[in-house]
Amino acid sequence: PNIFEASAPGEHAKVWGQLLRSLSKVGNELFLEVYREQVVLRTLNASKSAFVTASFKSSFFETYEVSDDLDKCKVMLKPACSAFKNTSNLSEFRIRYDCNASKLVFEMRCKSGIIKRYQLHYEQCNVMMAVYSKERCPSKVVLTARPLNDCLANFHTSVDQITMSASPSALQWQAVTSGMQTESSFHAGDLEKFQIGRDTTLVFGLRELRAMVQFWESQSCTMSIHFDRPGNPIIFSGEYPDMTFDGDMVIATLADGGDGGGDDATQASTQDHRPPPW
Repeated sequence: PNIFEASAPGEHAKVWGQLLRSLSKVGNELFLEVYREQVVLRTLNASKSAFVTASFKSSFFETYEVSDDLDKCKVMLKPACSAFKNTSNLSEFRIRYDCNASKLVFEMRCKSGIIKRYQLHYEQCNVMMAVYSKERCPSKVVLTARPLNDCLANFHTSVDQITMSASPSALQWQAVTSGMQTESSFHAGDLEKFQIGRDTTLVFGLRELRAMVQFWESQSCTMSIHFDRPGNPIIFSGEYPDMTFDGDMVIATLADGGDGGGDDATQASTQDHRPPPW
C-alpha cells in the first residue's frame, strides 16, 4: 500500500508554516515529493524565473513512515498555508497521505486536547526539477542570513529587480526606484567565505528572493550564494543549524547581450532570462 505518515513536535509546525507562507510569495502551487530519507517541497513562480526547493530530512520528524512508489503530488499553496495559520500551543503536528481519496492531511494536536484536521485535495504530477550545479559555479559567498536580510531591507518594496556586482574586494547591491539609486555592499573581510571566480554584474528579480531570505533569517540559517556570468542562474542556499532541513532558490539572471552563452555549469531556456529548464 501507499503509505506516508509523519509526526513532529508542535514547535516544528511553526517552521512549516513560515516556509509555506514564504513559498506562497513565490508560486501558487506546492509540489510535494516523499522519499525514505526526506520530504521535498518545491514551487515555481508564474514567469518561471524563480524556483525553490526545500528538503526536510526524516530526522526532522519524531516518527516517519513511508512506502516506495508514492504519488508525486501538488496542492494549492494558499489553502496549505491556512492549515498553519495558528501554530501556537501545539503539542504535535502530523502529516499524511490519504491515497484512496487523493488528499494530503495535516493534523494539529493542541496542548488543550483539541485536534484540528485539514484535508487538501492533491493532483498527481511529474517530478519538477531544475538542472543546476552549485559546485560548478566559479563564485561562492557564504554568510548568515541576517545581514543579507538587512541588506535587502534597504531597498524599497516596490523594487522588482536588483543588480549585484561582485569583485575580489566586495559584493555590491544596487537598485533604482523613483529616480533614487540605493546601494548596499559587503566587503570580503565581512563574509565567512568570499570566492570570486571573475568580476560579474548580475541583474535578477528581488521580490521572490526577499521572501525566502526572510524565512532563512527567521531560522538562523547559514546562506551561500553561487553564481557565474550574466544569463546563468544565481543560486541562494540556506541550511538549518542542525542540518535537518535545507533549501535552494534558483533565480534567472538577465543575459548580457555580449556574453549570453552559458557554460556547462547550467543550461539555458528562455530568451530574456536564462534559468535552468524545469
